[in-house]
Amino acid sequence: MPFADKDPLFKELEHEAREHCMPMELREAYEYERMNRYIYESQMADRFLKGRAEGKAEGLAEGEAKKALETARKLKELGIDVSIISQATGLSPEEITQD
Repeated sequence: MPFADKDPLFKELEHEAREHCMPMELREAYEYERMNRYIYESQMADRFLKGRAEGKAEGLAEGEAKKALETARKLKELGIDVSIISQATGLSPEEITQD
């Protein structure tokens, strides 16, 4: 249908008409593949969202650790004992004194 390119509705109608004209065996195979593609795309979307959430959590944890280390080093520069800073922040004395 030459006018199908102008309107997405006509394109969808053309697709439906072609699908209904298929022989039963071909139509069943087509529907099976279509269902598998839908499942695959859903799984990939879920994996993407899960990976994105994990990456965000990892980035936040790294940022918090970096901030804690910066704060500990600033406290050390102010003359506070490293053992006290270590107890308060949970960082090891080696991490605090490392440059």
